[in-house]
Order: sequence, then C-alpha cells, then structure tokens
Amino acid sequence: MNAEVIGMGDAHVKGALLVHLRAHVIERDGDAAWKQLVAKLPEVDRATLDSLIVSSAWYPVGAWNRALDLHLGAHAADAGAEMTAVARRVADADLHTVFKMLLKLASPETVLRRTTWLWERYFDRGGMTVYEDAPHDWRLRLDAPTGEDDGASEPTCAHGVSGWLTHALHLVGAKRAVITHTRCRFTFARGCEYRVVW
Repeated sequence: MNAEVIGMGDAHVKGALLVHLRAHVIERDGDAAWKQLVAKLPEVDRATLDSLIVSSAWYPVGAWNRALDLHLGAHAADAGAEMTAVARRVADADLHTVFKMLLKLASPETVLRRTTWLWERYFDRGGMTVYEDAPHDWRLRLDAPTGEDDGASEPTCAHGVSGWLTHALHLVGAKRAVITHTRCRFTFARGCEYRVVW
C-alpha cells in the first residue's frame, strides 16, 4: 500500500471501480438514479461517493460492495448480466488507458500470467494464483476475505472477474473465451476458482 490510501486499516478498492460504476449507472439509468443510489447508502459511504473520486486512490471496499449491491438489486431480473456489463466497462476503459502497453504486446497467456497483478490493481486484499493445466486451458484461484468491509463481494467474484477477463482476452485476440466460476468462497469453498478456456 502507498500514501494514496484513504482511511488506512480496512480493506480498500481502487477509485477506478467507483468511477466506472458511477459512469455506468448514469449512462444506463440517468444521473437521478446515481443520486438515489447514493442516498440509500450509510452515511460513511455517502461521504465517500459524494466526494471527488480519484481513480488512482484507494477507498473503503465496503462502499464499493454496498453501492454495487444496490445497483444490482435494481436490476435483479438479471443481476449477473448487469455485473458482467459493469466489469466489461472497467476492463475496456482501463485496458485502453492504464494498460495500453500491455494490450499492444499481450496474448491471452500474458494476461492470465498477470492476473495476480491485475487483481491487486483493484483490491488490496486477496490474491490470485494461476495454473496452466494445458494449452488454452487454465485455472485461476482467488483467495480473499468475504466480509463486506474486508474484501470483494460475491457479485464481483461470481460475475465481475469472469466479465473483466473475458473482455480482456477478446481484446488481445482470443476468438472465444469461456470462463467458468467453478467454486465460490461464499458457498463453502476456501477460495473462488475459475476455469479459463479459449
């Protein structure tokens, strides 16, 4: 962690996620929808989300989890697809700006080998382990806390990781990429596991 961290002690999320969530909600449902969402949050989260969010700074992960849950609850008919849309937006924006050089030089293997680094770019708790089972057939394992204020929430892990990685793999040339969340740390597994085939 560095000096950019706001409110040391708890788990944190990079401001980029909050910036992209806000932009996604406003683009999809309008500025009033974002204001209504923020108004429903606890005071501490409202203070965070009503301030100027800096993409490169760190903020309490609970603010991300609770804002995301409220947004997905408003689209409960297909919350998984909505989480995937948010994740794709994050991947598309960040891969074309922050990770532009990575994108130019990358292959699917390069992206997958950097999964740990990519996770740590967004969350300061947890880590990814990467296993190459066969060419074009990899496994990822995410170990992270499960508390609302301690780590990424279930929607982030169940649909966000897959949505982000699928978009990233397409951007670096994978014609098809299938990512399956095979185990979840929110349902009796010790960690989340993903199978990545392309």
